[in-house]
Amino acid sequence: MYHAQLTIDPAHHSPYDIHRLVMSLFKDGECSRVQYAHIDSKIIVRSIVEPITNNVQWCKPLVALFNPAVTPAAVPFILIANPTRRDFKSRKRIPLLNSDAMQSWLTRKAAASGFEVINATVVTLPVWRHDKTIIYRAMFSGNLNITNFDIFNETLSNGIGSAKGFGCGMLIV
Repeated sequence: MYHAQLTIDPAHHSPYDIHRLVMSLFKDGECSRVQYAHIDSKIIVRSIVEPITNNVQWCKPLVALFNPAVTPAAVPFILIANPTRRDFKSRKRIPLLNSDAMQSWLTRKAAASGFEVINATVVTLPVWRHDKTIIYRAMFSGNLNITNFDIFNETLSNGIGSAKGFGCGMLIV
């Protein structure tokens, strides 16, 4: 996997602009497993293919996956996510807006992603709106314990939850 970082002026970029910028770092057809997180003026990108590095501040291969022999019991993490639930009647995603519902969402997702949450705080981030698209975001931070290293390493590649194309779901450890 590769990590890259870009610095932008977030006041002048919509979620679509940021998505377009991140995807422009890859050749056509090579961006199917790209994750990114937009934190303040930084965009952190993780991918299985090397980005085109002409606009990237730094790009380096991530060579070590998590391994039970060297991983501490409490691993610090940050996750910017789009915590939602599915309305089974309409099939639409419904945003979770209160802190308890978001914490429950994280606990449920963690169990399926090879880790358990030791402690976490949640902060609601500004809503992104563009035309008919509305993305509710939250930032979780805290400590986790890896319970299944194979599944956890898959989670690092695949992300957690929905709206990954808009910078949600990348687990930063």
